[in-house]
Amino acid sequence: MAQPSSSRVAAETIQRPVKFDVASHLGTAFGVWIGRGEIVVRLRLSADAAHHVRERHWHATQQLTERSAGEVEVSFKLSDLHDVTRWVLGFGGDCLVVEPPELRDAVVAEALHAVDAGLASAQRSRGSKGGGGGRPAKRRRRQERQHQHEQAARRFIDDEADEEEDEDEEG
Repeated sequence: MAQPSSSRVAAETIQRPVKFDVASHLGTAFGVWIGRGEIVVRLRLSADAAHHVRERHWHATQQLTERSAGEVEVSFKLSDLHDVTRWVLGFGGDCLVVEPPELRDAVVAEALHAVDAGLASAQRSRGSKGGGGGRPAKRRRRQERQHQHEQAARRFIDDEADEEEDEDEEG
């Protein structure tokens, strides 16, 4: 996002609509991003991370459900997924996105992007080997790694979905 390079005072003023309520306007936002509609978000946190949601109220719509082995499931009703995506990524492997699928996909995509960036950085720090003739081979290896990451992420998502279905059937 571009940063403003200058500012000026506008001649006109903006009138707030009479029925505008800041609390209800911002009520479904998890952070600074506000969308339209309502998205139900359900996350499962490991026992190691569960205290983060037990000890703090993160959102007005937050609901907690204690699970076995110290895990906790937290749900929110949000209007946008941008900020919660970053929040989920902060938990690493200790947070599973139960729903919605769009959030799960966004988290996986960002995690894969971070892995690729880390691999690229490691390769740069080792220096290039050869006279530059290996670029197509490097690109091919990077594409193969990315494909492997995507397959692993899909397997993980499928396994977690299967476990969720099994738990629903048992419960």
